[in-house]
Amino acid sequence: MTWLLCNHPDFDYKKACLDAYNLWVAEYCAAHPDRLIGLGQTARRSVEEGIEDLRKMKELGLRGVMMPGNPQVADYDDPMYDPFYEAAIDLQMPLSFHILTSKGDVVGAPPRGPKLNGFMSIIRGCQDIIGTFILGGVFERNPKLKVVCVEADAGWVPHYMYRMDHAFDRHRYG
Repeated sequence: MTWLLCNHPDFDYKKACLDAYNLWVAEYCAAHPDRLIGLGQTARRSVEEGIEDLRKMKELGLRGVMMPGNPQVADYDDPMYDPFYEAAIDLQMPLSFHILTSKGDVVGAPPRGPKLNGFMSIIRGCQDIIGTFILGGVFERNPKLKVVCVEADAGWVPHYMYRMDHAFDRHRYG
């Protein structure tokens, strides 16, 4: 249930838990590194700490990093994160975003309409993150950055691409 930690308000507690998780998942995956691909996690209390976390994960044999849906400081399109993205590229550590890790995805939050409607909205956090990276220029500044969205389905992607193109064409100067 790492999604609970992704939204935890105490970043020091989150850091301690995720460091312990990284050690555990590295040890677990070490038994079959050809079949098990472990991703570390970072609380990202600062850009510098996030870069150090990436280095430690790489040393542990982890192959990517699961990111919290919401960073502590600015949003992910802020250029302040570019050194972190550059480190991820250099270390060949793709960024992974998972459903239920953004603030609006919190399980137990009251859904709009029937409960099933709330379940249907769980991919929205990943859509927001992808939109932030694309429309916020992150990929323009870091063209080799790799981002993965996990358990977010994929059927929405063509329509979402169409909607982003449409919005950009009509409103980019506004």
